[in-house]
Amino acid sequence: MDTAEKEFKGMRIVLVDDMPQNLDVLIGTLKELGCNLFVAKSGEQALELLTREVPDLILMDIKMPGMSGLEVCKKIKADPELQQVPVIFITAVSGVEDTLEAFRIGGADYVTKPFNREEVVARVSNLLRLQKALAEKEALLEKFAGTANLYKTIVEKASELIFELNPERQFIFANSSFKFLGYDPVELVGRSVNMLFPKPPSEDEMERLATKGVGPLTTVGLELTVKVNEDSTISGELKEMRFSFDTYGLWSVPDELVFKDDVKKKFLGTLCIGRQI
Repeated sequence: MDTAEKEFKGMRIVLVDDMPQNLDVLIGTLKELGCNLFVAKSGEQALELLTREVPDLILMDIKMPGMSGLEVCKKIKADPELQQVPVIFITAVSGVEDTLEAFRIGGADYVTKPFNREEVVARVSNLLRLQKALAEKEALLEKFAGTANLYKTIVEKASELIFELNPERQFIFANSSFKFLGYDPVELVGRSVNMLFPKPPSEDEMERLATKGVGPLTTVGLELTVKVNEDSTISGELKEMRFSFDTYGLWSVPDELVFKDDVKKKFLGTLCIGRQI
């Protein structure tokens, strides 16, 4: 198996042309790419085929009896399931107006008849690579979205107080555990972290809580007393609780670059985790 076959193996191309000799040439030319080829001999047949197959690429003649390639393309681009599939049009050398119209309605590229084998392979290969890259990016984004949702669930379900402060020591996020203490996480956003404490911590304690440190300079085990809000269900029994805080500086660069003087960086805030003691 050569490089092209490995690269495009399993990708799907729909060929649409009413001329058997054109289809024979295209099939013979594209076999070397290792793709799965599907053939339609009319615009109507192509649309029927596309109800069953969503290909990676469509190679279609502009002029066909019945429904033209341009008409088929308009229907493809109007279909949410198909509109992202690139269409390469097959056109005559003299068909300048048709080619311009093809681009106007969403065509991605074109090849001219009579076919130049190298041109067909190059244009198809380029678009397949683009589709492959887009598919990989989409899969990666879906994976990240799934991971982000998982992390969000973990943070919201955690018994610890988990919150993020901006550089001015104001809340920009607080998890659901604050509700146990009588605080609405949404209403905390934009307010100073000082409101959590029955008496203001010392400046040294505040610097440790809202640390800029990373790695070995993060804060571990900072013990502070947190005020129980009167809206809490436990406020009748407890007015305050002790927590041990671990806090981590957040920067615009990876942690290992924070200490480098020649690196441009920005302090974004602090991630704080408080455990009841």
